[in-house]
Formats: sequence, C-alpha cells, structure tokens
Amino acid sequence: MAAKIIALDDLLDPLFAEYAHPLGVVVASASMPGGSIADETGQTSAGFGLRGALPGSRMRESIIVHRRLVVPNN
Repeated sequence: MAAKIIALDDLLDPLFAEYAHPLGVVVASASMPGGSIADETGQTSAGFGLRGALPGSRMRESIIVHRRLVVPNN
C-alpha cells in the first residue's frame, strides 16, 4: 500500500505545484478480484491508503494524498 501512496504522490506533485487550492486528492477504486482479499492499510508522509473486502467477492481501495503544506515561521 505504501508503494501505491508514494507513486500517486509522485504523479500528483505537478497538480499541487500548478494549483494552489487543492489540499488533497482521493483516488478510489472498486473491483471484483474473484478471490479473498485481505484488508490492508498503509500510511506515509504523503498520505493514507486502505483496502477492504466487500460482500460478493468485491473490494474497495481508497488512497488519500495530501499537499505538503508550508507554514511560514514554523
């Protein structure tokens, strides 16, 4: 999960550099992998990710990537 968070952070850096207003981005997906999926969470300095099994052999994955805030005089 951490590798996905880091990869998305790398992809979203240009967005955060060009647009000042977004504080973060949520990327969510759902699928039917056809087998048992273990729940998983992960966290890095760039964001948080989670994956959970749903009824009917489905799963949902969400990754939240946030902007690195620069606070003056801190």
